[in-house]
Amino acid sequence: MRGKRDIERELIHAEAKIESLQTLLESAQTDRQELKSQVTKLQDALVAARAPEAYRDQQIAKEEENRTPRDQAQIDKNRLIQKTTEGYMHALERPMDVDDLDALLARSSMHDIKGPPSLHGNDES
Repeated sequence: MRGKRDIERELIHAEAKIESLQTLLESAQTDRQELKSQVTKLQDALVAARAPEAYRDQQIAKEEENRTPRDQAQIDKNRLIQKTTEGYMHALERPMDVDDLDALLARSSMHDIKGPPSLHGNDES
């Protein structure tokens, strides 16, 4: 009888220890997730501090990935619009002459659209 009681006590003690370890494991997993989240935030902050434009581009890429899936044609169109807009914005940072404007139009999706003849300085019509 005494051996049976000792075994039952050991069993109860072992079960309590298992529950305690499971609680510790769950707590450690939660802490791990929180640490991963903090590391990600710190990495984002580091990238933002080192290169704000790169950080912005990275955030835009993340947002695009999280959006609902679209067909490839729409994705290509959006990339072309973004590239054209970026080229235009960079070109606005300095004075543009006619050659710069022609080069910008050639890179854009509007290169087939003819502007008024006075825009190019000659009569092509």
